[in-house]
Amino acid sequence: MRKTLALAWCSTLMIVTACGGDSSGPAVINLSGTFSGTISAVGFPAGTATFTLTQSGTSVTGSWVTSLGSAGTGSGNLSGTTLSITLNQTNPCAGTFTGTATVQNAGNRLSGSFSGSDCNGSGSGTFVVNRT
Repeated sequence: MRKTLALAWCSTLMIVTACGGDSSGPAVINLSGTFSGTISAVGFPAGTATFTLTQSGTSVTGSWVTSLGSAGTGSGNLSGTTLSITLNQTNPCAGTFTGTATVQNAGNRLSGSFSGSDCNGSGSGTFVVNRT
């Protein structure tokens, strides 16, 4: 009985190894590219936003611009399908906003929210952008 159990265990181990059993986890979604869509901020009309992103591992960096006149750079960390972001506004004045985005549609859509402040005071909003 012990031989049969040991043989079954060894066979299972060989099958898992041969079939590519890998404990490193799922592949990281690639967000490098350009995303464009809608943005809305409290107290402002809805507009468009474009994010240009570069990814290395789980680290994401890039730049952004909106039709509302704001622009800047950003950085973030991807964990599964959640991207934690920090947006550094450079135009029309300095500001910092933080938030999260949910990665959807196999990395082709980001939807999220942000809050922070600039020279005009505090603010918050939402965005939905799609890979272009």
